[in-house]
Amino acid sequence: SNPIGILFSALFIANITVGGFYLQQFDFVPEVINIITAFIIYFSAFALLFKSFLSRILLSRQRENNEKPKELSSDAVQADKSDKEPQQSSAEGGDGQ
Repeated sequence: SNPIGILFSALFIANITVGGFYLQQFDFVPEVINIITAFIIYFSAFALLFKSFLSRILLSRQRENNEKPKELSSDAVQADKSDKEPQQSSAEGGDGQ
């Protein structure tokens, strides 16, 4: 989607491919190198997918938690206002002035 991201991903895949080529000097079979390369690419993509999925879940839970206290806080504010009014009038009458 992003041109800079495409450039970095191309450099990443090229780096993995060149690294796999150098592994052949240590008598690794090319098929094993391809499997290792595929695992690296798939796990990188899976990590991004998992991060996106997890952030959506956490955001929806955070929205749910923020909505519930607002409803309770408005009730609590009204209850506090009704509790404070009688206490103020009783405090004024208790002085006797």
